[in-house]
Amino acid sequence: MLRAADGSRPLVYGKHKVRQWPLDYGSGSIHRSAPMPDTIELTRRLQDRAGLVGHASVEFKRHAGTGELVLIEANARLPQGFGVGDACGVDASWRLYATLAGLPLGPQPPQRNGVAALVLGLEVRAAWAGLRCGDLTVRELLRSYHDFGDLGLLNPRDPSPALAMGRRAATVLGRRALGRRPRTGRRPRRKGVRGG
Repeated sequence: MLRAADGSRPLVYGKHKVRQWPLDYGSGSIHRSAPMPDTIELTRRLQDRAGLVGHASVEFKRHAGTGELVLIEANARLPQGFGVGDACGVDASWRLYATLAGLPLGPQPPQRNGVAALVLGLEVRAAWAGLRCGDLTVRELLRSYHDFGDLGLLNPRDPSPALAMGRRAATVLGRRALGRRPRTGRRPRRKGVRGG
């Protein structure tokens, strides 16, 4: 949700995590747009009381016993699943830019619910771990891959990020297969030389 200096809300949309990595407490690997009137109202109140100007991604979890929404965290930054805001039709990127640039904005387009955004690097690990530990079946996994509006690195209009990630993964796997350690970007220490 984006709150402008005058207290208006140029951008409001709801989403939920379909899957996350690490499995029990992590960042969302698949986000899907959804009507979230309760969480949106709580987010409005939190932003107003804190006097926050800018974007906030506020996360709640529903208490299993009482059904009450419990605040998990409020991030005053763009989340990894921000692409779902563009994919679901609310023009999130443009509305954020226009607000920051002071450009006039009309009413926000309506949100299309059920549209997903993928965070590939997290999803590969989340899906594999879910299948391995039995929390996820192949059928459930395949069912979760529908109606993607944002594929992150797999954007067919710009394949460069996906190719770079694939090249990096191939290099790491190749080094492991040859018994070499992957490069970390730091020089190894010479024996007998202390760092300082």
